[in-house]
Amino acid sequence: MDCSDPFISTGFVKGRYSAAVAASEQDLEAAKTLRGLCFDLIGTDADSFDRACTYVLIRRVDDNRLVACFRMLSLDGSTIGSSYSAQYYALDALVKFKGRMVELGRFCVHPDEPDPDILRVAWAAMTAYVDQNDVKLLFGCSSFAGTETSKYFDAFAALSD
Repeated sequence: MDCSDPFISTGFVKGRYSAAVAASEQDLEAAKTLRGLCFDLIGTDADSFDRACTYVLIRRVDDNRLVACFRMLSLDGSTIGSSYSAQYYALDALVKFKGRMVELGRFCVHPDEPDPDILRVAWAAMTAYVDQNDVKLLFGCSSFAGTETSKYFDAFAALSD
C-alpha cells in the first residue's frame, strides 16, 4: 500500500494528538492490544487481515500514549472478495466498481480517552490517505455492543438511508 503522503507516512501533529502509519512490529502489537481492550477481549485482537492492512495510530503528544487506531485495506473490484466484509456480506456488485476502494476496520478509541479531537485527527489522517491515493469508495463493518437493538435504532435508521 502506498503511504507516500508525508502527512500520513511520517506523521503529523494536530493539537494534543499525532497520527502516523504503524512503522514497526511494536506499533502493530500496540494496535492489537488496544483493539483487545476496546473489544472486551482477553489479550490482543488479531486476525489474518492484519498483515495486509495499513494501520494508522493516534497518540497523545505529551506522553506518546496510543489513544486510537484503525486499519485500511486497499482494494479494487477484482480483489473485493478478499476483504474482511466479504466474509459476511455479498459484495458482488462492487466487482464492477471502477476505482480504488479502501475497507476501514478495527477503528477503536481507548475507553479512557473520550476527547472528540481524537476522531478529528483520525478522520484527517484518513482523508489525507484518500486524497493522496485517489480512493473512490470507503466501506467497512461496524459493531454494536450487546444484543439490545432498541438503543441503536437511530444508528440503524441512519445506515438504512
